[in-house]
Amino acid sequence: MTAPDVELQGAIFAAVEANAELMALIGGIYDSVPEDPYGAATAYVSFGPSTFNLGEFECLRAEEHVVQLDVWSKAVGRVECKDICHRLKRLLGEVDLPLSENAFVRGRLVLGRILPDPADGVSHGVLQFNYDLEDLT
Repeated sequence: MTAPDVELQGAIFAAVEANAELMALIGGIYDSVPEDPYGAATAYVSFGPSTFNLGEFECLRAEEHVVQLDVWSKAVGRVECKDICHRLKRLLGEVDLPLSENAFVRGRLVLGRILPDPADGVSHGVLQFNYDLEDLT
């Protein structure tokens, strides 16, 4: 059986890549950021830190997974970064992501921040999503 956090990351990756409007704005979504992550775009998305906790949700054995996505934009100002964060929030928050080996219970955005990055001219968006998955093992 695939680990729940591995399957969840794959579902997030697939949802982002399947969204043509979002992919038109970003150079890609990465677990390991390549040397030139922007490509022809001025932004990209990367997986940040993730954590998980064991617990119960409505009498089910569950795991709560916190997944951080980072948005990096070198466009002037913060507008592009804010737009991409908004699109990710709508795509990934409050939706059931398709999982084949683990049971999805619910997902929600719990934190969104836009901040200047120490690198000149880069805006950094931080989105943290909580996903509850039923532990089927």
